Amino acid sequence: MKQILPICIENSLPTECWSYYRFAIIEAYPHLIPWMVQHYQHIFSGYGWEVFHGQNGAKYDQLTYYSDALITHGMYHEEVSSSDLIPFIREKINQGLYPLIECDYSLLLGKEPGHTHEVLVYGYDDENQFIFFPFLKNVKWKSKTVGYADFQRAFASFDHLSSNTIDLSLFRREYLYPVTLLSPRKEFHTEYSPFILFNDLRDIGFQAYQIYETYNTADDSICPAYYGYLGVYNALLIAAGRILVDEEFRRKYRYAENLNRLHVYRQRFGKNMKFLLSQFTIPYDDSWFVLDKEIVQNLNCCVMLGLKYEQTGDLRHIPSIHDYMLEIFQKEQQLFNLLYEAVRKWIVIHY
Repeated sequence: MKQILPICIENSLPTECWSYYRFAIIEAYPHLIPWMVQHYQHIFSGYGWEVFHGQNGAKYDQLTYYSDALITHGMYHEEVSSSDLIPFIREKINQGLYPLIECDYSLLLGKEPGHTHEVLVYGYDDENQFIFFPFLKNVKWKSKTVGYADFQRAFASFDHLSSNTIDLSLFRREYLYPVTLLSPRKEFHTEYSPFILFNDLRDIGFQAYQIYETYNTADDSICPAYYGYLGVYNALLIAAGRILVDEEFRRKYRYAENLNRLHVYRQRFGKNMKFLLSQFTIPYDDSWFVLDKEIVQNLNCCVMLGLKYEQTGDLRHIPSIHDYMLEIFQKEQQLFNLLYEAVRKWIVIHY
């Protein structure tokens, strides 16, 4: 017998696993897409220096944040015996539940044991004796399989751990339990409204003019620092300046990764805006999304230059990224003003 549950491997959150796994389930169910849009929008309106996968720059709370879209049931390790793991997985998959299982991840990769990680199981194949799970390689998630015996052994490696070892190596991750069962709610009624969208866009526009003193620059001079989504641009611009003069910062700061996170968010933002404007029947001009496309393309150029810099160590790429970011920032302000005015006018007419 073979059973595979719906899964969106290439979903909106391509890095941090604690949010990726949940979005992989949510985005596989069309009736939950409004939830995803509603929660994803707020990422752009809060305070934050860097781009993180969470609301207002913080990681999502694993118990409450997804409760409108996912049902979560946690179990302790001793509740599922190693010998019964595969029957347990088969039973839960047949019931439409996604097991999220803590195990020794190194054993699944054929490496030396000792790396604790969770695995989202979304299917099984009795004939070939393996399970299906998402696997991250080179910043890209793919579907992967592992044999029943190997997965059972990776799970069983924690059967006899001492309490000290557990305290040091387990449960530091924020997914709650060693065994977690996730399932999509059958119904979701969005509370996201044109008024919330208006407030989000207003916050983003207002943040562009909030300036305060910051010491986080290469020469400790006064620098304009922006809040929220636009603040991400400012943080990356400041980082470019520090990379050029601060060797220790240059060695530690993962510039290409942070640029890529912004790029990923920005791609999703354009899709979300079209979805919301259409859902609320707010008129918009297609030319706005030509500008949106230019922004995404320019951000992709920044990511490519960031990767070249990391591969070659050539600092000449950094000023190019800086100039691109300034140009993109100006386009962002222009687009947000257009979106804000469109939503404002609609609300005035329909209030």
